[in-house]
Amino acid sequence: MQARRRSRWGLWLGLGLVLLLSVGAGVYGQATRVFLGETASRADGTLQLATTALGGYLERFERLPPLLARQVAIRNLAAAPDDPDAIDAANLFLQEVTEDLGASDIYFMDMTGLTLAASNFAQPHSFVGGNFAFRPYFSDAVASGAGRFYALGTTSLKRGYYFGAPVNDGDKVLGVVALKIDVDAVEATWTGADYHVIVVDPQGVAFLTSKPEWRFGRTRPMTAEGQSALEATRRYADATLFDIPLVRDRTGAGHVLWRTGAPGQEAQEYLVADLSMPEADWTMMVLQSTAPARAQAMIVTLGSVLALALLGMIIAVVLQRRARLRDLLVMQAAAQTQLETRVVERTRELAVVNEALGAEVAERRQAEASLRRAQDDLVQAAKMAALGQMSTALGHEVNQPLGALRNYAESAVMLLSKDRLAETQTALERILAMTDRIAAIAKRLHTFGRRPGAQLVAVDIGDTVEAAREIAGPRRGHRRWCRAGQGGAGAPATGAGQPSDQCRGCRGHARGSPGACQRSYGRQLRHHAGRGQRAGRSA
Repeated sequence: MQARRRSRWGLWLGLGLVLLLSVGAGVYGQATRVFLGETASRADGTLQLATTALGGYLERFERLPPLLARQVAIRNLAAAPDDPDAIDAANLFLQEVTEDLGASDIYFMDMTGLTLAASNFAQPHSFVGGNFAFRPYFSDAVASGAGRFYALGTTSLKRGYYFGAPVNDGDKVLGVVALKIDVDAVEATWTGADYHVIVVDPQGVAFLTSKPEWRFGRTRPMTAEGQSALEATRRYADATLFDIPLVRDRTGAGHVLWRTGAPGQEAQEYLVADLSMPEADWTMMVLQSTAPARAQAMIVTLGSVLALALLGMIIAVVLQRRARLRDLLVMQAAAQTQLETRVVERTRELAVVNEALGAEVAERRQAEASLRRAQDDLVQAAKMAALGQMSTALGHEVNQPLGALRNYAESAVMLLSKDRLAETQTALERILAMTDRIAAIAKRLHTFGRRPGAQLVAVDIGDTVEAAREIAGPRRGHRRWCRAGQGGAGAPATGAGQPSDQCRGCRGHARGSPGACQRSYGRQLRHHAGRGQRAGRSA
């Protein structure tokens, strides 16, 4: 079961990883498209600003060459190209104007392209004497009245943008005034943290760029026609052109991507936004780095994958806990069933053991009861034996009271016949004392002979009460006689209140205290009643 569960969890883990990879790929693709779209928007904005700035910078100097062509110093030189004074005046004028306008160079060429005067006439690399008829800004100015061209100076070896304007005398063109502006200042403003700006010519050569290592680099393969045009115009003079190592690609939304990097260097990717500038005959490009966009896409992807993984882990933990709980319940149910089975078996065993113990206890109790009965029998036998031994000694003790009873009874009869009541009462009292002594001896014998532990039970005392009445009957008649002798109703004629006429109790109280005879008779009656009850209980 554990192996099957591990296999199932491994399958679910594999499916979860596949799901995470699929979701991560989908999220990364969508996030990349979104963030690359934002990058393209930023690149377009940067391109618009750079194009506007460059266009404004060029327009600042575009109208100056026609104005310079109408100046007196220039027109005098055009009219008299061999006049030294005119040449000197033109040189000084162009030098002064160049300093005031902030241009790079201003110079005048005749119709053959020969430079007659220049603002840098006093410098070592002066344009004076140079022929620039091969430059398009000269031929375009003569042919159409205006010329433009960007190139690397053949004399100064500095990059610049050239404006040309004809010097006219009516309908006749006498020469051309050329103005060169420096583009280094414009290029210095194209610095950014995650983008680059480049300007390429129709042949794809990067003329202006914020990335110095790409300067004069080819962004695409050079055609034979393009190579011929470059050689004819000497746009880049003696500069060596090279191919920029890049790979072109496109996003799903159609944005151009450049991946650059020399062998052994870290590759970089840029999103390219371009805009054509037909007046200058070049194309401006903004290369926005895609690294921040892809980093953001990766962060979003990782966040999504981690969130999904966390959710999966929570679900897995919940399912695992449920599985463990289910297994625990199954184990508990199995354990409970096993425990119940063992309890039933143990209960059955205990029942058998209890039955055996019960039988053993009953047997032991029976044996104990038999032992006790045997002991009681032995004790009783010992008592009876002791009674047999005591009978001889007790015979004397019983016969002596019996003899005394007989003598006292005969004496009482004799004294009664002589009407000696006081002596008769004394004899009867001694008879009663002897009777009590015999009863006490009999009671001790009866108690000694009783079995130990015998319990008293309820008995019928009706016969005992009747016997007590028979015994107490004469005493009750005596009581009536005693009352009569004291002067009550039915008293004998012998006379009340005399000692000879009173009972023994009355004689005991010769002083005649009231009720003495009654108390004496009551004591005797209770004495006999008690003896009768004891006799009944003993029975």
